[in-house]
Amino acid sequence: MYPWQSPKQAAKDIWFILHARRASRALARFDQAPASQLALALREFARFSADAPEREWLWRCERFRQELCGSEEKVRMRNFGKEAETGQLHFDEYTLGELCRVGAKPYVWNFLLFRLIRSFRPLRCLEIGTSIGVSTSFQSAALTLNGAGTIETLEGSEDLSRAADRHLSSLGISCARGYIGEFQVTLPEVLRVMGTIDYAFIDGHLEPTATLRYFEMIKPYLSDNALYVCSWIRWSEGMHSAWNKIIADPCVVCYADVYKYGVVVLNKK
Repeated sequence: MYPWQSPKQAAKDIWFILHARRASRALARFDQAPASQLALALREFARFSADAPEREWLWRCERFRQELCGSEEKVRMRNFGKEAETGQLHFDEYTLGELCRVGAKPYVWNFLLFRLIRSFRPLRCLEIGTSIGVSTSFQSAALTLNGAGTIETLEGSEDLSRAADRHLSSLGISCARGYIGEFQVTLPEVLRVMGTIDYAFIDGHLEPTATLRYFEMIKPYLSDNALYVCSWIRWSEGMHSAWNKIIADPCVVCYADVYKYGVVVLNKK
């Protein structure tokens, strides 16, 4: 069922799947029911397990991702790093195709997020880093199939957030709501509105200090057995160090290192 993109991507995806299988076996060391549930979700992911309604939604989202890769529509993306240096607003211009080809997650990564949400059935979901809405579409598709749940998704660039809104609407997705602005400004308000979080996917501002800061901000709002997914935990030594600090938190019930993603189940204390 997997639409292999190229031999190079296929090799990367096989590596990712092997890590998922290894992570599922490693979860046996945690004597907790959520560990078994997470291990099962990882095994289903590694087998590309999906029923007919799931396959329909997965292909719908993947076809749209592939279409976006060829889009010549131009958008402006805020460059927060440059703004920190100059003290002035700064935008870089890209086509949606460029952003999709370089920045959007490939199918296999998105399928894991889909599988996690289908397994754990969270109701109140949070995403940091909408971009153009590719990963958001797969997560929203899982919520739609679950029959309940919403996802609040944060993006720093207005053009990208508006594009994501259009993309999700064109797919028939209505359970996602976007917020625009710097994460440290929008996140506190979104957390207050949500009240409780059952699932969080952190895929923006991939810097160690920010990663730990967002974790501490979100942690008080997490429900029991909440899923917390960190993207690019091996982006740098600093990011891997941040991941190790997160899994050392006493609220952690179990965790899985899937190389590209770190998946944690937490209980509030």
